[in-house]
Amino acid sequence: MDTTHTGTKELCVRATSIMADGTLEDFEAVFHPDARNREDVDEPPASRGRGPAAFYATALWLRDAYAELRWGIHDVVAEDDLVVVHATMSGRHV
Repeated sequence: MDTTHTGTKELCVRATSIMADGTLEDFEAVFHPDARNREDVDEPPASRGRGPAAFYATALWLRDAYAELRWGIHDVVAEDDLVVVHATMSGRHV
């Protein structure tokens, strides 16, 4: 098993998982202050900034739209400085 990127993969899985139930403090522990959501143009204004608070705003928006929100992680692949998480978001639209 390739353990070269284990910590990076775990961080990316955690960043995905906390969207369902993480606190702002969880987001501050995971997201860089300059991190930018590249899909923010289609999300509420609070999500259009940078850093943990903007990602947390996206999470709150998704939680408000979907009851029982969760992500199923199918695979995680890392090469050099790129990590890809293959996941399925599930929830009941409310």
